[in-house]
Amino acid sequence: MKGMATSLVSSLSFLLTILVQPFDCNAYSLRQVENLQDVQLPLKDLRNCNTSAKLHSNVQDALLLHDFANFHDMFDSTYKERLAPGTLIVDDLQMFSPTFHNSDFIFWGIGPGLVEMSLYEIQNITIGEDSLAHETFSDIFEGNFRNEGNIGYTWRFRNPFRQAHMVGNLENDIVLDDGGDYIAFIGNSVGLYQHILIDHLGYIAFLKKSMPARSKLVLPDVGGLLFEMIEMIDPEFIKRIIFLECEKRGACNTKSKNQK
Repeated sequence: MKGMATSLVSSLSFLLTILVQPFDCNAYSLRQVENLQDVQLPLKDLRNCNTSAKLHSNVQDALLLHDFANFHDMFDSTYKERLAPGTLIVDDLQMFSPTFHNSDFIFWGIGPGLVEMSLYEIQNITIGEDSLAHETFSDIFEGNFRNEGNIGYTWRFRNPFRQAHMVGNLENDIVLDDGGDYIAFIGNSVGLYQHILIDHLGYIAFLKKSMPARSKLVLPDVGGLLFEMIEMIDPEFIKRIIFLECEKRGACNTKSKNQK
C-alpha cells in the first residue's frame, strides 16, 4: 500500500473540461440561456470569472447581512490562504503516510468529522494447525491527522488488533496481488455527491497526474456513485482504480491486502 493522500488541491487536470460554463460568465441571464436552446455559446474557463458573491435582497434582514459578511470573511481567511490555486502542499512527507510493502489497508468508515482507517505491514504469513493463515506484523501506522489549523475532519489510523471486535467486523477482503504499487486516498464526506465534486475529484486528478504510471489508486465508494462519475469523466483511468465497495458510509469495514 503506497500511502495515504490527505492534503488539499484546488487545480484539476483531466477534469478541466467540466470546469467551464457554456456561456461567457455573466454575459447572459439564465432566462436568455434557456431561450437560446441549441445555440452554441463560447466556452469560458471558470477560473477567469468573478467569484465574488453578490447579495440580492429587497429587505434589510440583519441575520442575512450578518451571514453574508461572515461568508466574505471566511473566503478571505480560508480560501485565499489555504485553497486557492498555488496553495497546494506537495511535500511527500506531509501528503502521504509511510510506504509499506506487503501491507493491509482497512477503511472502517466515516462519521461526523472523523475518518477511521488502519494501515500495517505484514512481516510473515504462516498456515497454522487450524489451516488458517496467520499474519505477523512488523509495523503498524497509528495517529490522528488534521488539516492545517485543526479544522474540519480528523483522519485517524487505528491499531485494529488492540480491540478484537474490530477485526471481527470486517465485511470485505480484497487481495491485490499483481505486484503493483497502490495509493489509498480517503477524502472527507465519502459517498456524498456534492462533496465528491468539491473535495474528491480534484485530489484524484492531482494523483493521476503525479503518481507513477504503474501505480493504482484505492478509493472507497458508497453505492457505486464515485465509480459512475469517474467512468463518465475518464473511462481509461478507471482501469487503474480499485474501489472499496461500501454499503454504508459509517461502517464500510473493508480491507485491501497488498501482496507482492
